[in-house]
Amino acid sequence: MSLNSLTKLLVIILLPLLFTAVSCNKPTEPNTGNVTIAMEDASCTEVWLKITAGSNALVQDYILYENDNKKLDITLKQRDTVIAIENLLPKHNYRYKLMNSNNVSNEALAITLDTTSHNFTWQVFEFGQSGSWFLDAFIIDENNIWVVGEVNIYNPADGTIDIYNAAHWDGTDWELKKINVVFLGNTITPPLDGIYVFNENDMWFGCSLPMHWDGERWNLYDIRTTISPELSITKIVGLNSKELYFVGGNGTIVYYTDTYWRRIFSGTMIQFSDIILFNNRDVYTIGSNRNEPPWNPTLLKITGTTVKKIEIEGTDLPLIRMWGKSEKKVYLGGAGLYQGAITGGKINVKQIAKETIDWWLYGINGTDYNDIFVVGSFGWVVHFNGLSWKKIPIGEIQEFDGAWQRITIKEKIACAVGSEGPGKAKILLGRRIN
Repeated sequence: MSLNSLTKLLVIILLPLLFTAVSCNKPTEPNTGNVTIAMEDASCTEVWLKITAGSNALVQDYILYENDNKKLDITLKQRDTVIAIENLLPKHNYRYKLMNSNNVSNEALAITLDTTSHNFTWQVFEFGQSGSWFLDAFIIDENNIWVVGEVNIYNPADGTIDIYNAAHWDGTDWELKKINVVFLGNTITPPLDGIYVFNENDMWFGCSLPMHWDGERWNLYDIRTTISPELSITKIVGLNSKELYFVGGNGTIVYYTDTYWRRIFSGTMIQFSDIILFNNRDVYTIGSNRNEPPWNPTLLKITGTTVKKIEIEGTDLPLIRMWGKSEKKVYLGGAGLYQGAITGGKINVKQIAKETIDWWLYGINGTDYNDIFVVGSFGWVVHFNGLSWKKIPIGEIQEFDGAWQRITIKEKIACAVGSEGPGKAKILLGRRIN
């Protein structure tokens, strides 16, 4: 074989191998299916991003880009990860993407909330004489509001006292109500502590014992006789009309379904003074010692008929109220207002709005992270619009010797309840102007 023939033969043999080698060394395109990102929630200044990673994307370092600019470095160690991005601007659009040499995510659009208005008009209503107070309220709509407590009306003609335990707003006026039940063979008008309403024919009240209106009659459930004499109900929350939780004094937690009542042992004798529902499924209750230290602020998560204690870090002062949409951002109140996130069985809180909320806090509620009310001692009312905390001026709401005990808000209506001095039950009704 000639030299030229041998050369041609080697070229024919080696050329495919050369192309194979070149193709093996070609850079791999980033995998677009192994990691995804989506906005989970937002406030005016924060967004929460949920990152979902496939097995091929775990234990890798990524760069998070915000509007095509490098924001931060992230190492994915689990399939689902939620991260908070802070210090953003209200009512702004932000684009987020994760990338490394092996993976690139989709691009997620996150929109922060706009601020709300601090502007409300306010009306104050007073009822009763000595020993009168309201403790809870529930807004069905702007023309249908219930408040509960105890109101004593003195009759000067004969010196008797009429006792009422609720009031109803029909859009124009408040009407005092006597809600009577039969207890141990006697008809009584018990003082009421808590309320939770599904509709006008399905209302639950707490009067140390649970009461239910089924559209035709009031039913009082004597759970002290049927379950335990230690139980004492004050606050209520419902997953649905057939599944509710009740909390109160002596560490009381009671679970109710349409078929049975069951005590849930809390492991404490503390008074639980608030209960809240996150994500329409996660139940939390909070309470503290009220008379003397140690205050022992206690936060529990209730799942079915079991409880898990959430360790509170950052304060050991009394905490008696809470509000939030989910575990990602929670407000706790009592001796001041605190904020934190529940993660890994604990919440690390920091005190906020100290220059505005300078007295005891008794009530907190909101419609979203940009529309929150806080009320407390001496009748002060504070509103958060997503960016700033504003105390309602004395010219709009007069301070008094007493306290607003609770506040509830729905859409453009806010309603707070409490008492002044030794004798007056009070209701505060607010309407948003714009």
